[in-house]
Amino acid sequence: SFGLNNFSGTLPPELGSLIKLEQFYINSCGVGGEIPSTFAKLLNMQAMWASDSPFTGKIPDFIGNWTNLTSLRFEGNSFEGPIPSSFSKLTSLNSLRINGLSNVSSSLDFIGKLKNLTDLILRN
Repeated sequence: SFGLNNFSGTLPPELGSLIKLEQFYINSCGVGGEIPSTFAKLLNMQAMWASDSPFTGKIPDFIGNWTNLTSLRFEGNSFEGPIPSSFSKLTSLNSLRINGLSNVSSSLDFIGKLKNLTDLILRN
């Protein structure tokens, strides 16, 4: 967990080597930019929250391969749309919160496959 601090720069790609990582929370800190492509290797991820930090670029499609994910929150960032259609594979997801996307023209068809979803917030 990284939160309420004055870090700066981007997420180190080396974090993608932590293949046993299950939870990653990064809130209200100066770290931003795009989520590194090395994060595609984090297949054990169960929860990822990235909120109120200057993240940019598109939400990575590879997150759809994190099939153990139960909670995903991208709130208060500067991500661009669309929400990846690969999210339809996140059938273990019970909480999805995404807000503040720009350039959004997403289909919401992926939601129909998220049978365990109990918390859904898509706004702004």
